[in-house]
Amino acid sequence: MAEYVVFVLVCLALYCPCFTLIALVTPWKGFAVFSVRHRHRQYRAVHLALLDRVGTMNRRRARRYHQAFVQALEEALAARPVRPVFFRSHLMRPAQVALACQVFSRRAEYRCRIVPVTLPRWERTAIVAQMLLQEWRFVRLPPAQAVMVVIHRLPE
Repeated sequence: MAEYVVFVLVCLALYCPCFTLIALVTPWKGFAVFSVRHRHRQYRAVHLALLDRVGTMNRRRARRYHQAFVQALEEALAARPVRPVFFRSHLMRPAQVALACQVFSRRAEYRCRIVPVTLPRWERTAIVAQMLLQEWRFVRLPPAQAVMVVIHRLPE
């Protein structure tokens, strides 16, 4: 039993360096677009790419993330077949919502709805644990409210 505990602790300790190495050798994406089924409906979701480190933000990195976000959102809106798009984040700030609104202003055929959602306790704990494992840093989450933006294409 003690060997198993030591093995698990060593694996957890090596997770961050291994994740860092994977992040270094894979191309940086910023955000990813993927399909999700919810209540028998298909959606496209925009989310942070799984293999990218977030790290601390400076102006250059924030601009890079903003550009990647706009690119992923454009990709999700242009994908065929047409499906509703959503993104949900505890990190969503007014600047990101304004950025998304700029993308929609160029597309009259879409409408969006901004909904405050409450993050469940398990999800908040999982986010903190993931950051501890992947980047060896403790993050404090903002209050339990997050923002979800749902984008629907208007019927023709």
